[in-house]
Amino acid sequence: MKLLTEIIDLKITALYSFMILLFAADNLEFIFKIISGFIFIGYNLHRWYIMHDDHKKSKNKTT
Repeated sequence: MKLLTEIIDLKITALYSFMILLFAADNLEFIFKIISGFIFIGYNLHRWYIMHDDHKKSKNKTT
């Protein structure tokens, strides 16, 4: 469990460092494209997870 929390802390630290790097950049159009890409990928992964979870639940009910 301690290893899991350390991994999560490292991911959060890396994300914060990456966001600071982006906001320190001068090219705002590039920053907007990257942030929009993250939002798009996150939204689609979330939709896939919901559909996958619903499919597993419906499959388990029929068997």
